[in-house]
Amino acid sequence: MRKDGAPGIETTAAVGIERERAALYLRQRPTLRLGNLALQLVCVVLLWPLGAPGPLAAWVLLNVVLMAARDRAARPLARGELQEPADIRRWFRTLAAYLLLAGLLWGGGALVFMPADDQLRLSLFLLILMGLAWGAVASVSMYFPAVVAFVVPLSLLTALGLAGSGTETAILLALLTLAFMLFTVVTARNYARSVDKTLHLAAENLRLLAAVTAARDAAERTSAEKSRFLAALSHDVRQPLYAAGLFLESLGARLTNDAQREVYGNTARALSAVGELVNAVLEISRLDNAPPRARRETFDLAALAAGLRIEFSAEAARRGLALHFTATRRLVASDAVLVMRVLRNLISNALKNTERGSVSLVSEALPDGVRVIVEDTGIGIDPADHERVFDEYYQVRDRAGEHRGGLGLGLAVVRRLCRLMNTTITLDSVPGRGTRFSFVLPAGTAADLPTAAVDTPHDLVGIHVLLVEDDESVRAGLALMLRDWSCHVSAGADVTTALGQAAAQRRPVDIVISDYRLAGGANGVEAIGRVRERFDNALPALLLSADPGATVTRAAAACGVPLLRKPVAPARLREAIGRAIG
Repeated sequence: MRKDGAPGIETTAAVGIERERAALYLRQRPTLRLGNLALQLVCVVLLWPLGAPGPLAAWVLLNVVLMAARDRAARPLARGELQEPADIRRWFRTLAAYLLLAGLLWGGGALVFMPADDQLRLSLFLLILMGLAWGAVASVSMYFPAVVAFVVPLSLLTALGLAGSGTETAILLALLTLAFMLFTVVTARNYARSVDKTLHLAAENLRLLAAVTAARDAAERTSAEKSRFLAALSHDVRQPLYAAGLFLESLGARLTNDAQREVYGNTARALSAVGELVNAVLEISRLDNAPPRARRETFDLAALAAGLRIEFSAEAARRGLALHFTATRRLVASDAVLVMRVLRNLISNALKNTERGSVSLVSEALPDGVRVIVEDTGIGIDPADHERVFDEYYQVRDRAGEHRGGLGLGLAVVRRLCRLMNTTITLDSVPGRGTRFSFVLPAGTAADLPTAAVDTPHDLVGIHVLLVEDDESVRAGLALMLRDWSCHVSAGADVTTALGQAAAQRRPVDIVISDYRLAGGANGVEAIGRVRERFDNALPALLLSADPGATVTRAAAACGVPLLRKPVAPARLREAIGRAIG
C-alpha cells in the first residue's frame, strides 16, 4: 500500500517470477511428500527393534500431522487462489515456519532415538537424515530460507545427539555432520541464486515476447529451456566440485607464497575444464535432441584444410609438432560445416595426445568416394579401448597410466556427426606408435560446384599480396595460406613494415589486404590509403575486421573497399582476392 492510500502495483515481471516460483514448489511437492513418508517408514523399521515403541509411534504421528498441516496450508497456493507476489511471498514464509518445525522434529528424533551403540543402524540412520537434507535442497531451494530453516536444526540436533554418546567415532561424526550442514547450506544458496537468475531471465523473455504474435510458442520454448537448465542444476547440486570452486575462489585471496600460488594455479586450471565440459555436454545434447540436418554440397577439401591449418598452427608450434596437410585437393559431396567440425575435433584430439612428431590430414581417392584421414605419431590407443574411446567421458591414458587432458567428449561428438553424414568413423592405432582416424565421403564433381566457388588454382599464382595485420598468429596463418596459393607475400604488423618488405621483394604489389583495427590507434582504411599513395590509387584492396559494428561497414563503403568479416573462410577469401584483381 502506498502512502497516498492507493494499492501498490506489482510489475508484470515480479508477478511472473513469484508465480513460477510457486509452480516450481508445487511440482516438487509430491516427491517431497512421498520421500518423507518413505523415510519415516524406514525409520520405524530401523528403530523399532531397539525398544521404546510408544515414543517412536508418537514421533511418527507428529511427523504425519505436521506434513498434513503443511499440505493443508498449501491448498490455496495449489488452487491458484494466491496470485499476487506479496501473497505468494507470505506463503513461502509460512512454508519456512513449517519446515523449521519439521527440522526440529526430525532433529529431536535424532537426539532421542540415535542408535549410537549399533554401527549399522547408526550409519543407516545418518544416511536417512542426510537424504532428508538433500531432499530439501532439491525440493525447496527456490526459497532459500526454507532450506536453512529445515537443514540447520536437523543437523545441529543430530550433531548434538552424536556428541552426547561421548565416543571418539561419534564425536568425529558430529563434526562431519556440522561440515555437511555448512556444505549443504552453501550449495543450496548457490542453487537458489541460479534458480532466481533463471526465473528473472524467463520473466524478461516473456515480457519481450508478449509484443509478438508468436508469444505463446516462444514462451513454451523458454519454459522448456528453463526446465532443462534446472534439470542440469539439479544434477550439479549433488556434486562437491561446485562447492570446491567456491572455496577455491575464497582461498585465492589468502595465499602468501609462491608454492601455494602454484598449487592454486594448477587447481584453478583443473576447475576451468568445467567450462569446457559444459560446452561439450551442450554439443552432445544438441546432437542427441535437435541434430542439424546434413546438407549435400560439393566442395574442395583443400579449402577446409587451409582454414584448419591457420586455426591449429599456433597450437602445433607451441607443442613442437609439425602439421602435414597433404593430398587434400579433392572434391567431395557432403556437408562442409559438419565435415569441418569432425576434422576440428580429430585434429584437436591428435594434438593433445602427441608428444613429438606430427599430425597429418590427408585424403585418398576410392572407386566410389574419398577417404579422409587424420593421423598422428602420438601415444596410440590400446586395442581394448578402440570402441570405448567413442563413449562420453572416456579418456585414454598414456603409458604411465595418466590422462592426457581433455574431457572425453570430442570423439563422442565425432561419431554423432559422422552418423548425421551417413558415414562411419574408423580407428586404427598401435600403442606408442600413433593413431589414425578415417571416414569416407562421397566424391564430388567439378560440374556440381557452385559457379562462384569453382576453384581456379592458377588464378592467384605469382600475385604479390601486401598484408597488414597486427595480430602475429593471424598474420602468420594468413601469410602461410597465401603462400600455399602460390602468392608472394609482404606482411607486417603495420603498414610501414609491410611496405619495407614489399620494397625488398622488388616486384609490383597486386593487392593490399589489411585488418581494420591496427595497433597504435591506426586503422585499415588509413593503411590502404598509404599503400595506394605509394603504388597506385586504383590498387585493389580488401578490408578484414572482426568488429560487428556499423562503423567499419561505413568506413569500408566510404573508400570503396570490400569488407570481409572475420573469421573469413579460406574459399571466400580466395574468391574475394580473385574478384578484386579481376
